[in-house]
Amino acid sequence: MAIVALYLCGGACQVGGCGLVRRVRWSAGGPRSRRRPGPAPTPHARPGGAGGGPCGGAERRRLDLHKGNSARRHVYGVIAISDSAAQGQGYLLGAMRRRKEDSGPQITIGRELSPEESSKVLHCQEFLNFLTVANPINDLRASAGRVMYVLDTAESWQETNTNSPARIASQFHSSVDSWLRDLRAFDDHISHRLSDWFGKPSQELDAFKEATSEAYDGSFAYRFSYKLRNYNQHAGGGVQHFSVGVLEEPSGKIRPHVIAEFDAVKLLNQNDKWGVQVKRELEEIGGRFSFFPILQSATAAADRALSRLLVALEGHIEEAVLVIRAIAKEVETDGEPFLTTVGVDWPGSGRSKLPMTLIRPGVCDVIESALEHSFVILGLPPRGKPHAQST
Repeated sequence: MAIVALYLCGGACQVGGCGLVRRVRWSAGGPRSRRRPGPAPTPHARPGGAGGGPCGGAERRRLDLHKGNSARRHVYGVIAISDSAAQGQGYLLGAMRRRKEDSGPQITIGRELSPEESSKVLHCQEFLNFLTVANPINDLRASAGRVMYVLDTAESWQETNTNSPARIASQFHSSVDSWLRDLRAFDDHISHRLSDWFGKPSQELDAFKEATSEAYDGSFAYRFSYKLRNYNQHAGGGVQHFSVGVLEEPSGKIRPHVIAEFDAVKLLNQNDKWGVQVKRELEEIGGRFSFFPILQSATAAADRALSRLLVALEGHIEEAVLVIRAIAKEVETDGEPFLTTVGVDWPGSGRSKLPMTLIRPGVCDVIESALEHSFVILGLPPRGKPHAQST
């Protein structure tokens, strides 16, 4: 298929949601602008049949993108769009190259994808995004980091004079609440997405359930935190002892001192839904125990569960990476790849946008790095070599 470039004018080129917002006008021909003409139309012949557009029987239309009033309209190019794409029923492969600050990006429109191919590309992109940049583990790590930030702030509150102990306590309990929610969401959201993608039941969903079961069975911190989420939701203040003060060392030196501890006796007295195992463990503790190891160990257990899932999904990951890299390679000389349903609500509307679903090949490197790291965490042989599931 012929590649036709659209040069979007500079100025307030708004990238909002999934489109480059522009006023548009459709016409079935007419003279092209002399200000910045696009490529001349090129006749195309459908292989083995009558002539037609490069999309196969495509109707050639003029796309006018402009800013300001109609008298200052600039026409930037001509694209060949199939009837299905013009109705918003098909996807076109495109590329966007960012240019100088004083000019808009260069948009290149390529071939039309079949419904099956476009569906596969979009699914693979969504799949890889969810396992990397949109993974719930990111929220869990971030909320754990916020808890530690509050604690670091607490240790220096006298020096910086930016917070009071009461405000630090409020921030601490709020950040702990967020961390516990994110720990629960890590399990719930991944299970939900795996069910949508692979069905229920499925080997992929079972693999994640086994991974989280291992985390629950193998880590007191993880199973205690999992139960603590319910307690905190109804009773609040799961970390019963939190204080910020100073401590005088034997040498006479004064240093900040932060206490963040659970009270096993109070937890047992105020809640009877800990489960048999956690209840027994709290009874064995029988007193105060530190919050810090719980935060670190529970987050690490979730990380390990994700690593087990990535290893189980290795085949699906490799297939998705091949699909995304192949589609990106088609337009690598023209810029960043995207899919667009050109023509959605354009005819007669006078105003619309160029809807763009960006395809990000960089996520392929991210997921491959995460997969390699998962093999290391689980103590498995390097990728590509036979391995047994870790115990």
